[in-house]
Amino acid sequence: MAGSEFRRYGHASSCYQVTAGDRELIFDAGLGIIPAGRELLKSPVPELSLYFTHFHIDHCLGLNYLLPLYRPEFTVSFIGPVFGKGTLKKNLEYITDELLNPVGLTMFPCRKNFIDLQGSEVLGYCGGKSRPYRRRQGFTARDQVVVRTLHNPAHSQLGVINYRVEFGGKTLVLATDVEGDTELGYSPAVADFAAGADLLLLDGQYTAAEYAPRRGWGHSTFEMACRTAEFAGVKQLVVIHHDPGHTDKQLAAMEREARAIFRNTVFAREGMALEL
Repeated sequence: MAGSEFRRYGHASSCYQVTAGDRELIFDAGLGIIPAGRELLKSPVPELSLYFTHFHIDHCLGLNYLLPLYRPEFTVSFIGPVFGKGTLKKNLEYITDELLNPVGLTMFPCRKNFIDLQGSEVLGYCGGKSRPYRRRQGFTARDQVVVRTLHNPAHSQLGVINYRVEFGGKTLVLATDVEGDTELGYSPAVADFAAGADLLLLDGQYTAAEYAPRRGWGHSTFEMACRTAEFAGVKQLVVIHHDPGHTDKQLAAMEREARAIFRNTVFAREGMALEL
């Protein structure tokens, strides 16, 4: 949404950038990826990892506007689920089809890697390697960044991938587009996956009243998000995936209510930066 009522929290669709040492990890390619791409062009290391949680349009809308994709000196590792068209590459070809975009996947001049995910994989970055690799055994001190994955079926028919990033003794968990258990009032799968995390980014799109007629749509209430954070024992919760119709005034009121449930809660704002 555009307009004066939507300036505080913003209106860009989902994109989250994680800087871990000299590694740049981007999760989802909503419109928030556009400013991230401009900044990445200044990076002394021309490489990045682009992770996808799923391929609904609000999480892919900005992909064709990611500037490093058009630079041949950049190496981009595309990482994401196979569910949909059977492979990550086929999913990306589908969402960049010429019917939807003037430039398709094969036309991006960057160097491209593709890593398929089913969920439950563990990826690691080691030494000077530009792309993550699968670890089937334990990690060593050389592993600079570790990314753990979870296939969460609580969204639509195909589900989504949740991510847990570990670096330097700190942990971040991203769980967007998940629906909590209505009987329990939270998400047990996310709570287990996020246990002890320093930061949890979790879907909290609706109020309880809004959720009632939208049960089964694959999104949680902010109350579910707060209770999940409580059960997980995380240090901080960021509520994400705001409903596009919610104004700044509405979101501020929801944020106050959320803090009464889980004190260390903030609602995501466009351009927000947090350091762990």
